[in-house]
Amino acid sequence: MGLVNIAKEHNLVLLADEIYDKILYDDAVHIPMASLTDDVLVITFNGLSKSYRLAGFRSGWIILSGAKHRARDFIEGIHMLSSMRLCANVPGQLAVQTALGGYQSIKDLVLPKGRLLEQRDIAYEMLNDIQGSAVSNHEGPSMSSQDLTQRFTYRRRRRDGSRAIAEQTCIGCSRYGF
Repeated sequence: MGLVNIAKEHNLVLLADEIYDKILYDDAVHIPMASLTDDVLVITFNGLSKSYRLAGFRSGWIILSGAKHRARDFIEGIHMLSSMRLCANVPGQLAVQTALGGYQSIKDLVLPKGRLLEQRDIAYEMLNDIQGSAVSNHEGPSMSSQDLTQRFTYRRRRRDGSRAIAEQTCIGCSRYGF
């Protein structure tokens, strides 16, 4: 609730990207940001590309919830822009009902022995095998790195004899001799 309280105190809008809301591992539960407050305007983004695995359909949506009365002009602007600049993706719209109401195959992929869970576990192991890295395994689709990148100084002599020196950051620098 800390983020909600900050938004409420400073009259901010919360933007919730929930495109991965169904890709959860290890008995994790997704809690929609909009369910945490009625006092703050929450704009939730979602679509078919990740959880419903329809990346090419370009079908997404936003949901406005919470304190909509505080943002009437903003909401009017969204309506004007969407009616002027967005054109319907008809094949994508036809897929929405089937995707949302049909069999949710994403669940099979995140269970034990599921392909996405296995890929997450392999990525976690491989990233932690990089010397100097420390990656946390998450219950969702991403991982966090406390110390995955390393800094090094790149030095080389140019053809004209001058030197080029640059600070660089890379993943697994030690593997490449830096």
